[in-house]
Amino acid sequence: MTCEGEQGEEQMAVARFITDPDNEGCEFALEVADKWQGRGIGPILMNALFDAAREQGLTVMRGEVLAGNKGMLKLMHKLGFTVETHPEDRALTIVTKIL
Repeated sequence: MTCEGEQGEEQMAVARFITDPDNEGCEFALEVADKWQGRGIGPILMNALFDAAREQGLTVMRGEVLAGNKGMLKLMHKLGFTVETHPEDRALTIVTKIL
């Protein structure tokens, strides 16, 4: 997602998912530029990812979030993800949502 800024086009956010080899689930990535956080962009992009994943017949979406990223973890809770500590790295959490 981009917008026109004072110095030309600037990147506001990026959202994508990669389908697992089993074609049942996927792993998502979401990044919103610091100055655009807290403006509702994350939920809009995540809902677009949910729709696209469902259209492909996927049933589960998951991702890894830094344990200290409170804003992202709050968003994950709001969107209905389950959140659990990564079994191998306490600095990460695993988030999962049934689509």
